[in-house]
Amino acid sequence: MGSGRQRWFAAALGLITLGLGAAPWRLVDADSLSRLAVGRHLATTLQQDGSLPFGGADPFLFTNDSAPWRSAEWLSDLGFYAAHCLSDELGVVLLTLTVLGLSLLLQLWLARRRGASPATTLLAWALLLPLIGERLVARGELHALWLAPLAALSLTRIESTRWRLCCRLVVLPLVSLLWAQLHASVVLLGLLYLAALLEASLRRDWRALLELAASLGLTVGSSVLGPAGARAYAQVREHLVGAPIYRQLLREWQPAWVRGGLLPLVSLTIVSGVSALGSFVRWRDHRRDLDHVAAGGLRLLVALTAAWSSQRLVLLIVALALPDLARALASLGDRLEPGRRARATIATVTLIALLAGLTIVSARLVPRPSVLEHPQALIALSRTLGRTPAQRVAAPFDRGPWLLWFGRSPHRLRLYIDPRNSRGARALARWVRELSTPSTLLGELERLGTDGVLVESSSRRQAALAAVLRRSNRWRTSWLHGAFALFQRKPQVR
Repeated sequence: MGSGRQRWFAAALGLITLGLGAAPWRLVDADSLSRLAVGRHLATTLQQDGSLPFGGADPFLFTNDSAPWRSAEWLSDLGFYAAHCLSDELGVVLLTLTVLGLSLLLQLWLARRRGASPATTLLAWALLLPLIGERLVARGELHALWLAPLAALSLTRIESTRWRLCCRLVVLPLVSLLWAQLHASVVLLGLLYLAALLEASLRRDWRALLELAASLGLTVGSSVLGPAGARAYAQVREHLVGAPIYRQLLREWQPAWVRGGLLPLVSLTIVSGVSALGSFVRWRDHRRDLDHVAAGGLRLLVALTAAWSSQRLVLLIVALALPDLARALASLGDRLEPGRRARATIATVTLIALLAGLTIVSARLVPRPSVLEHPQALIALSRTLGRTPAQRVAAPFDRGPWLLWFGRSPHRLRLYIDPRNSRGARALARWVRELSTPSTLLGELERLGTDGVLVESSSRRQAALAAVLRRSNRWRTSWLHGAFALFQRKPQVR
């Protein structure tokens, strides 16, 4: 008993050590600035008005938008901003790492409940690190890593009727309510319920099916009780519809191996192969446990499909299927003869050390610059604009986060296109089309009373826009720094 506990304790230390070593120790994701800007606005409004600023116009945009402003991750944004107020960048990073550590402990607990071993759980985590290391940043989606295993633990078989009903009828609706305020990934609860319903139906446990159906109804209802309402479900639909334009413009929407290098591709290939082979072996050797095998296979299939399709979705493997991957690895290990297990253990330790070493070295020796320091030109411009009266600026989609955060109050600086995707894929696609016809775009900007246009000359589309602005007698170059230029409208002479 003691030896088993020691192994699980060692696995917990190993998981946390590898996770903290692979995660960035600085703010390296530009979207974190958008989240901080939203959190600052929410905190300021709460302090001044005593209520959340939902229902009115979007405070970060000057374009007309018929839909009232909502944020599906307002609580997460408030948390990150509170951490920044306490200790600036260090506070945000420490909060991110704390959430990651809590997530790994819950994943380890769930892996143990599903029959994995300490070694296979640690190996599964090491296999995933090269794939997900860049995604362990200050974003609301990080909360899915601890909320998903917490929900899955509440859905597991519990012998005590009182505790089972408490988990399914009380704990799960509360988890859903909290999750819906932290991130739109609350929809993953639907997949966890689907796997649990499949498991119960294969066991022909009709009582469990009725309990799960009642729990699902309460969970869905609680997820729309917060200030954001059903915004989480609308955002998922928007992402599905707008995937083509997002994949065209945004690196994180592309497959992980497109720009991530060879290591993520190797990692995802190995994980896919191990998952398929381990699930097959488990099905062949444990046909009496078909319910567990089918539920685990469903979670793995969905998570791997999502990971292959987009780098943005690779965290789903950890949130949904890390324990199932560990169980698949354990099934392969059980097939080994006793004489080969010692060599398999040595190979496992070597592979863990190799994968973890490559991931940690790449994260530590080639650190990405902090978004709070890079690019300095945008930071200087944002602070200058933030000190002036209200400004309406049309800026590149991926440069908006710097303007929102360093421009201070959103009432002083508003954007034409939204770096937070809240305007949706149609607005982004329209922006791309308008860049190809700069004269049409300028007419639209003048109609909306735009004060400035920020262009980046390294982009071919924006270079064409800059050329038209230079020739126009209504715009002048007011700021020029490297690849960035700000054009402002000339005052009209009466």
